[in-house]
Amino acid sequence: MEFHSTAMLEQIPIYNQASYLALYNDVGADTFVILLASLCDEIEMTSAAILQAVEGKNWEIIDNQAHTLKSTARTFGADRLGEACSVLEELAKSKPARTPHKDDIAALLTIAKETHIVFSALKG
Repeated sequence: MEFHSTAMLEQIPIYNQASYLALYNDVGADTFVILLASLCDEIEMTSAAILQAVEGKNWEIIDNQAHTLKSTARTFGADRLGEACSVLEELAKSKPARTPHKDDIAALLTIAKETHIVFSALKG
């Protein structure tokens, strides 16, 4: 499996309003604000953990971190980040046949940063 090109990932929205609003309606405004802050924190922490795991070539940690962030991202409607994490997760599982390249990680970190900016703005 190859990492999606940046152009292909750009076709996927950063923010899926329907998923975002569904979660908001499910949990209510007060809880949603707390969850949204947790998402932003998780994006930062997971990005750092993935970067550190890449430096140590620890594919199991990359797989676990990408899986966790993928699930959280999709819950909030952060579709582009969820897809990038899904691909990175599969790359990490395919070790050593096709381990993540630094460009794969750079793409994920860029998407994570963009997602963090968008969702930070949404939380106000």
